[in-house]
Order: sequence, then structure tokens, then C-alpha cells
Amino acid sequence: MEKVLKYAKEKSEAYPDLFVTGHSLGGALSVLCGIRLALKFPDHKVHVINFGCPKVGNAEFAKLVNTTSNLCIHRVADRKSTRLNSSHQYDL
Repeated sequence: MEKVLKYAKEKSEAYPDLFVTGHSLGGALSVLCGIRLALKFPDHKVHVINFGCPKVGNAEFAKLVNTTSNLCIHRVADRKSTRLNSSHQYDL
């Protein structure tokens, strides 16, 4: 994670939007990475796009994600397993 933060800091002026993605367990990690980036770089928009991601965190974590204005999570999942959530609101 420290390498990612260092790289993001070096490139932050050239790239104002940061994107994180993942699938399955990597999708869960992308949510954790995204919130960390959003809190570290409040002047940049952080987009998390994940596929088949298990739900991450508890109610307090969801509240933190939903109140972090520069973070947008797009969660794509099979309709049979969970409802599609591609809005800013993060649900558990």
C-alpha cells in the first residue's frame, strides 16, 4: 500500500482522478484501498469499480464510506447473489 500511496502522490497533479478496481477478494481490497486513498487525497476524486466483491465492513465503515465526498464505489455483482449497487451509497 505504501508504494501505491507514493506513486499516487507523485502523479496526483497530472491525474486528478484515481481509479481502483478488483474482482472477488481483490474487489474487497479495492474498497479498503479506495477509502484510504480518498482520505489521504481529499482534493482528488477516487473511483472504486469492483466485480463480484463480497460486502466489506460494518455499519460504521459504511457510514464512513457514504460520508467521504470524494469517493465513489461502483459494485457490479450477479443479480442472483446480491442486488446491483452502482450508486454512491454503500450498503452492507
